[in-house]
Amino acid sequence: SFKSGLVKSGELWMNSCQLWQRNELLLQHMQSESNDLVNKASLDPFYSCRLSERERHVVLEEQLTNQHLSTLHQWKTTKRLFSGERDPWATGVSEDVFWKLDRAENFSRMHIKLVRDFTGNSHRDASMARDQAEIAAAGGNQGNTGTIPQTLKVQKEARVRNMQQDRLGDEEWSLLTAAMTAKNNEESTDTVVHRQTCTMITLMHTVRGELRITSNHIYFFDSRPHAQRDEGSGGDYVWSLDQLREIHLRRYNLRRSALELFFIDQTNQFLNFDTVKVRDKVYRFIFALKPPNVIYNQARSPAELLHQSGLTKKWVHRQISNFDYLMQLNTIAGRTYNDLSQYPVFPWILSDYTSEKLDLTDPQTFRPLERPVGAMNPDKDEELHAKYESFEDPSGVMDKFHYGTHYSNAAGVLHFLLRLEPYTTLHIQLQSGKFDVSDRQFFSLPSSWSTLVKNPNDVKELIPEFYYLPDFLKNINRFDLGHLQTGFRVGDVELPPWASSAEDFIRKHREALESDYVSEHLHNWIDLIFGYKQRGEAAVEALNVFFYCTYEGAVDLDAITDDHERRVAESMINNFGQTPSQLFQDPHPHRLSTPAAGKIRTQQEARAMAAKMPSIFTDLKSLKASFVEVSDASDPVILLAIPPQQSHSFIHHGMPDTLISVSQSGLLGLHGWLPHSNSKQQSFTFNFDPTLVSKSTRQRLSQSFAPGLLLTSKLFAYSQDGRLLLTAGHWDNSLRVVSIVRGRPRSTTTIYHHHDLVTCLCVDSAGLFVIAGSRDTSCTIWKIVLQAGSASQLASKPVQTLFGHNAAVTSVAISVELDMALSGSQDGTVIVHTIRQGLYVRTLSTMPSPLFQPNIATPATRPSAAAAARRVESTDGTTASLLTQLDSPLSSCTPTRGPGMGSVSTGQMSQEMAGRDLGPEAEASMMSMNSYVGATPTGAGVIAGTGGGAGKPSAALPLITYLLVTESGHIVMTSTTKNGNQSKHEIVTYTVNGVHLCSTTMSRKPAALLCHENYIIIADGNRVRVRSLTSLAVVHEVSANASINSLHIAPDGTHLLLGLKDGKMVVFSIAR
Repeated sequence: SFKSGLVKSGELWMNSCQLWQRNELLLQHMQSESNDLVNKASLDPFYSCRLSERERHVVLEEQLTNQHLSTLHQWKTTKRLFSGERDPWATGVSEDVFWKLDRAENFSRMHIKLVRDFTGNSHRDASMARDQAEIAAAGGNQGNTGTIPQTLKVQKEARVRNMQQDRLGDEEWSLLTAAMTAKNNEESTDTVVHRQTCTMITLMHTVRGELRITSNHIYFFDSRPHAQRDEGSGGDYVWSLDQLREIHLRRYNLRRSALELFFIDQTNQFLNFDTVKVRDKVYRFIFALKPPNVIYNQARSPAELLHQSGLTKKWVHRQISNFDYLMQLNTIAGRTYNDLSQYPVFPWILSDYTSEKLDLTDPQTFRPLERPVGAMNPDKDEELHAKYESFEDPSGVMDKFHYGTHYSNAAGVLHFLLRLEPYTTLHIQLQSGKFDVSDRQFFSLPSSWSTLVKNPNDVKELIPEFYYLPDFLKNINRFDLGHLQTGFRVGDVELPPWASSAEDFIRKHREALESDYVSEHLHNWIDLIFGYKQRGEAAVEALNVFFYCTYEGAVDLDAITDDHERRVAESMINNFGQTPSQLFQDPHPHRLSTPAAGKIRTQQEARAMAAKMPSIFTDLKSLKASFVEVSDASDPVILLAIPPQQSHSFIHHGMPDTLISVSQSGLLGLHGWLPHSNSKQQSFTFNFDPTLVSKSTRQRLSQSFAPGLLLTSKLFAYSQDGRLLLTAGHWDNSLRVVSIVRGRPRSTTTIYHHHDLVTCLCVDSAGLFVIAGSRDTSCTIWKIVLQAGSASQLASKPVQTLFGHNAAVTSVAISVELDMALSGSQDGTVIVHTIRQGLYVRTLSTMPSPLFQPNIATPATRPSAAAAARRVESTDGTTASLLTQLDSPLSSCTPTRGPGMGSVSTGQMSQEMAGRDLGPEAEASMMSMNSYVGATPTGAGVIAGTGGGAGKPSAALPLITYLLVTESGHIVMTSTTKNGNQSKHEIVTYTVNGVHLCSTTMSRKPAALLCHENYIIIADGNRVRVRSLTSLAVVHEVSANASINSLHIAPDGTHLLLGLKDGKMVVFSIAR
């Protein structure tokens, strides 16, 4: 029927529609699968390849940028190397030279050396910004109100109420001990032991990177792209575990998450880690490797470390100075030069900044050390008490306090060090890109003291630089620091009337620190800063409570989860400063007076002192002479030496040390020496070398010394442990190493590097490097290779090769702690280089002149280009006449040019010498000499020939005979100037930064020069004069029966040894 047909037709259409839909879905699925197959087969590889190519392109661009920047940096370094004052490309035109404080420390943790700041500038933009701000806010007050952050809720959650000592737990120490035991059975291979991300903290930057600890080294890899690194900041570092000296647990932003590593070369690194556990793990890994020069001890906190060190007892008994004790307390308490908020803190000690003469015997001269710096004026006491009692914080976050600021913070450090880079740059950053207003700057010591006494908001203590660094008081970089409201232009710091110069102020200020009054009262100040008056009720009674966030453990940054709030808390900590770790829970013992310290000794200490001779410098007027036959007049001794760090095995404990002697013919003697004796007639024990008795057993160093060369002590050097003897002066221009272990000399190494005779040697006091000077006008620095802590040989390649002299090098000196290598020459100059990078620093001379003071004088006083050109001309003339006037054997040979030395073309030389009749011999000599241009940058002496007019050869130059650098940072040189039949002998002293201190003439040419503590010992003829290091005044004088060939001071200064031309050895000591 029609109806059934209609139903069937509908079903057919329905089935067809469903089939079509199924086919459509199937088709779509097949198309999707097909698309997927196509994408997988072609498009996905294409997109993957495109992504990888983009990434490769980005990496390639970064590599090319890094390579470009690295190449640019190398070219800049090369330009500096060749365009310096003593280099081949020198222009002779005076340029602006900027200086910054070097990170190198001496053994007293003093930063006393300045180095060239190649990226420095005068900061004119900062000066202009300050002036514009003053104009825009005329009459307004732009001071920082010191508002307290408003994140009190977050800070309340982060308060630490129960603070414990920063220490490793028993579990960590047990793991450490087990790891150290396992290390004994491991092979010594440089394999990676541990990797850890960390942050290197420096004054200028915080550098994120990876710390990698291997079996022999510690590496730090900067994770920043090269383009983001500033010149001189960041980079990759490697430190040998053999050079590691100390490891201290440190805080950073009040978190106990940092380590400070101290190395033998007096450098240090501050590393911060993400958590305390990570830091402790790194500490364990480093100690597990058993660094050979790190003393393993069980001290688990700063207070325990101080107790184990015995420093307090030494200070009480006057065995260490006040300065050294305060510096050690700062170091143990976590104060560091690497973090401005934890900078070392030192006390104000004087109250007299107005008198014409400083009287250190008057108690009124000194500040009351029992009172905090903010309460030195007793009139403030009632006000401070009321401020403390009336303060109430409803939130419960802030505790009561007497002072809303702190005696040591970043702003205070930068306030004092404003004139010295890199602190100048940090000061400008702190002041939002400009110098601070002139009236708020540190411009006057008398004014600063007056403000401190009158202003209740000024509570700044001093910094260590006030006791050793005169350069921070001088505007050596000539910054525009503006004008005071009185119209006075700010430059160098105004000094008290009793100080004639910055150097004089530092010297007298240091004397005040070591005075009897300060020694008797310094323990009171220690109680306030490091002791029991730092916290608690004792601090409240002493008016010594500061803002809560300055105290250790006050804020736990790990408890703050919000990044913004955490940054605010870190900024608050940095701005307010940090109180040192508390080292004493009880009152600090007072220091004994000098007589009492000598009386209060146990019987054991008294016997030990009786067996050991005191230093001769404690009583120079009581010296007694003893004579010992070492050689005879036909072959006198020219070297006497007792290496200071000789070690003996347990079996040989108590055996004599080795006294080395070398005679004029090269005869070697290895004698026995003890600085005490059982005999009442003699203060020492001397065992003559039996091999010298018979000609058949005598031991000579070498038969290869240059013919006709007169051997002197400058041709020999020895390692500090007495295992190696280094010799120079050989005809083949070599440097030779002789092993003298067990009294058997054995030549181990012969090094050929110089192109002419090696004329002088010197080993640094740490026994790490030796410097050699040559007649080829160059110097080389060699590393002494240590095996099991003992010197074994020299490295195969030099660390540095130094150039710059125009004539033979006659004397050298080296100080690894100051990173300084000095060389004196026949050209009358002393050149200072750095050891680690070999950079030229400055030139010194025995003829100081005010003409060359460009970094201290104003720009108007610097010599013009025309004056510089005249200086070059006269210098060349003087150099030309040098070889014909000096009659030294070393000057008979024209200096051979070393590799890398600059030259002067014939045309250029002809133009410079036009119109000058110097004779053919001088002109021939000039053709072989190096170009000589420039002068010392910071107050050093004028270099050769200044003042000679055109066509007039200037007078003969002084020949540098002896040269040394002291631990305190003084450079001492002696010179001899010959003018016809007359000779002038002079001794000159400079600061380590090239400032001339004093000079004096001597009647005879010096035969030897030594320095011990604050004394200079000079031998000339048959006399030995002991002079003051600061004034060169003769303190004491002794005479011998014959002329003196050599001079040596025994370790600890117990004996003075003289080698005479008649073959005898004279030994001076204090008579019993």
